[in-house]
Amino acid sequence: MSRVLSGAIAAVASVAVHAAPVSAASLWTWLGGDSSWCDTVQWSPSSEYPDDGNAGSTFDVAFGAGTALLDCGPISIQALGLTGGSIAGTGDLTLNDLFTFAGGTLGGAGTTTAN
Repeated sequence: MSRVLSGAIAAVASVAVHAAPVSAASLWTWLGGDSSWCDTVQWSPSSEYPDDGNAGSTFDVAFGAGTALLDCGPISIQALGLTGGSIAGTGDLTLNDLFTFAGGTLGGAGTTTAN
């Protein structure tokens, strides 16, 4: 079953809260700056930005501070742990595994889909 969340409602309506992301995906952490999601300098490790299929990988994302703008097309990741900060913009975000919400906001015109 998919849940489609839109704009600021997503932060409040994160109906499915699960344990921390656990999958075979690589863990990528946003370093807390304010920039485009596709700015590799804002991620650790910084060789790619998390979008399933980049470098043949799948990604779990830990996000706790700063602002990432989804302005570089639709993004698909396995899991998202959102503990602070803001993910916003016009691009769509698809989560194919767990969504852990403990704080922060999802906003903007894009759509977030949690499968």
